[in-house]
Amino acid sequence: AFSKSTLVKKLNANDIRGAADQFDVWVNAGGKRMQGLVNRRTVEKALFLK
Repeated sequence: AFSKSTLVKKLNANDIRGAADQFDVWVNAGGKRMQGLVNRRTVEKALFLK
């Protein structure tokens, strides 16, 4: 799933901001939004943009 994701496509197109925004999409597990993943992706996004 990840290898064909919009995040990877944006990275390959050198769209760093667009790729960073995709971190917000990857917050579900078992079809449900998980607060732990929201928290993790927020930190990962900040590190990615640093």
